[in-house]
Amino acid sequence: MCRNIINSSCTDYVETLDNEKENLPKPPDRVPCSVCGIPQETCYVRNVKWYSLCWIPLMPIWHGDSYLACRGCNNKLANLKRMACSNCRMTVPYGFKHCCDCGNEIK
Repeated sequence: MCRNIINSSCTDYVETLDNEKENLPKPPDRVPCSVCGIPQETCYVRNVKWYSLCWIPLMPIWHGDSYLACRGCNNKLANLKRMACSNCRMTVPYGFKHCCDCGNEIK
């Protein structure tokens, strides 16, 4: 006897967003990532849940909120209370008087 099993499920994907199309501010240039530890460019991403039939994504069924992520490891950036150095565009935590990368005085 032959049985047909149809596999249907929901699959999570991470979607990179274009900040101009989504009306989001320009992401910071270089942010030290809290996961990989490397100063990387950032991008806006959001989680999307897709309905899949037989492991083929058919349609999105849920869109999460957008958030800033490290472009290198794609993890959500934490502690974004930072300002950018005017010399090298590295983000520096508020309260720091000098840039951690180039040593420029933060004003």
